[in-house]
Amino acid sequence: MDPSQTGGAGWFPDPGGTGGQRYWDGVRWTEHVAPAPAPAGYAPAGTFTPAPAYAPAYGGPGFATGPTTSSMAIVSLVFAIIGWAFCPGVGAVVAVILAVSARREITRSMGRVEGRGLTTAALWIAGVQLVAIVAVIVVIIVVAASSNGG
Repeated sequence: MDPSQTGGAGWFPDPGGTGGQRYWDGVRWTEHVAPAPAPAGYAPAGTFTPAPAYAPAYGGPGFATGPTTSSMAIVSLVFAIIGWAFCPGVGAVVAVILAVSARREITRSMGRVEGRGLTTAALWIAGVQLVAIVAVIVVIIVVAASSNGG
């Protein structure tokens, strides 16, 4: 290949016949040389590609694997919702603890785990539930105090 016909600088097969490449600066050959590129699918000699730190979720090439949803985030939302009907105070506290733990898990996963929206919903539902419980307790205390004192 004649680099003068390509119209630009770049790496080309060495015209000196070394089997490597030489850099064409757009005007002339430079003294910069490089070994020939490895054939497609082969790494250059002396390189090492480590195996992934974790196994693919569905086992192999050709399968797209996306982030998974945090189970803890789902359970926190379930506790927040169910807590309204069965154990208002306990359900809300458990939902808050699980939602905070799930957020830590999601943050540490570097994009492999999602579910931040679920934890946000669980925290809001549990928070409203806890505020309602406190409001009911305050009303009970006020009513009890006014009926005893007056």
